[in-house]
Amino acid sequence: MAELLVPLVFLVLLAGLLYAAVRLTLKSFGNVATAIAQAKQPAPAAPAPAPARKRGLTPSAQPLTQADRDLVSQIMDGMLAQLAHEEDMVAARGTEACAVRLVPQVPIRNAANPRSWLGGGARLPAGMAWPRMDGVDACVLAQISLADLPADVWDGLGPRTGWLLLLAHPDSWNVRVQHLPTADVYHAPPRPVGPAYCWSQSEPRAGQIAHLPRLWPQWPVVPVAVRPGDPDPYVEGSFEGQHSRYKAGYDLREAGLHPFDWTSLLALCDVLEAWMADMWKPVDPEQPSPLAEQLRKSKARLADPDLSMGDRQRIEQNIAFLPTLIAATDAARLANDESRARAEEIIAIVRETHAAGEPFSANDAAAVVDALGAIEWVRVMRDDNHGAAQVRTLRLPLTRHDMDATSWVYAYDQRHADLAKRTYCADPASLPAPQRAHYEPRWQAQARHEMPSMGHVPFGYVHDFDPATDVTLIEIPTGHLVDWMFGDCYHLVVTMKKADLAAGHWDKVLVQISN
Repeated sequence: MAELLVPLVFLVLLAGLLYAAVRLTLKSFGNVATAIAQAKQPAPAAPAPAPARKRGLTPSAQPLTQADRDLVSQIMDGMLAQLAHEEDMVAARGTEACAVRLVPQVPIRNAANPRSWLGGGARLPAGMAWPRMDGVDACVLAQISLADLPADVWDGLGPRTGWLLLLAHPDSWNVRVQHLPTADVYHAPPRPVGPAYCWSQSEPRAGQIAHLPRLWPQWPVVPVAVRPGDPDPYVEGSFEGQHSRYKAGYDLREAGLHPFDWTSLLALCDVLEAWMADMWKPVDPEQPSPLAEQLRKSKARLADPDLSMGDRQRIEQNIAFLPTLIAATDAARLANDESRARAEEIIAIVRETHAAGEPFSANDAAAVVDALGAIEWVRVMRDDNHGAAQVRTLRLPLTRHDMDATSWVYAYDQRHADLAKRTYCADPASLPAPQRAHYEPRWQAQARHEMPSMGHVPFGYVHDFDPATDVTLIEIPTGHLVDWMFGDCYHLVVTMKKADLAAGHWDKVLVQISN
């Protein structure tokens, strides 16, 4: 069996190479039929393989069986079918009689009584309990007023009364769709969203703060019909402003990033405290530091008589450099210990003031941020980008985000934005003017890239979709506006057979993640 495995694996790999070649051929010849014809041309004779070094399994001269050949043929047929399907989807995009974009409102005009929205809670018929999935409370992806959809979306199929409620399991990408005849009583979400959907997976320190559960804001949306030739509010591609800002750096002393209530101010204290505890751990003076241990091991390696000249030279250079790095690191540790003590004094004052029942003060919050900004912390790095190793020392205000010395600031910035969105969506007037001025332009830009769509051919590739028989109920991009993530930052696509939509078989939706 092992002898047959190597030639079989070789043919499977060859099939993968042919698949890549066919994709390149598509760019040159324009359609799958031409690509298939090209792929079936006899291949040129391969050069004789170089002698292989023995690594476990060795090639066998035993010929492949017909079953092996059938397997490779099936793989190739499947790859070519995928290419044909992808080309059909590309050709069909933009030809829909009517598509709908669910455009998030920025500024929000009717937060108290929206007609349609993303995230947040649900407005349910009187007497209906909160929906559950697999024994747990579901989360709301969207609630859409069907009366506000154009008559010709979904080829005119489906109801135009009531509400479409899209629910998600809080810990997976399972989705359920319900048609509600009425929307009488509003219910707030009973539980936070699980980690499957959350950007907080990339913010572990912020994510560990128990009193900051991850909740999707309830963002009102307006359905906008898009027909061939109409201007389209949707912009394909990811919003890059967040990444550009991360690279450029910023400071929490900007007025728009100041805490705006007790929740955001206490979050600042918690995120900073968690980062300091993780970053500046106590040092045992009786134990050698990691750098000192590295120096000891480097000196011991020089006794090895089998070291090459190059290895010996690199070790000697490292031995000469490490004492300088150790001295800089020790000095930074002392400075950072002092910075931590000053920051902990400020955190204690904030918590004592809150515990005493004092009302929140924007001026006091600004003073807290300014006091933290007056504290410097030190980051020491080894820089090998200029020939010989050098010590690079950065001295930064505690409130400054720098891509080369990431700290607590970025994690808190994400929490600040999360809290600002929830406050804004509940009541835009309750978010102070500096924070609105900071966030609204960003939210408008994010909305252009992250608005859901309905009734269109999916923007990304999905395996099961035929424009002749299927409709897209909704496609939701990954995005920071609501702070949800689908798969590896792709789109959540919910489709349905036209016949099932016409019959109201809402239990027959298909959920896919595009790529």
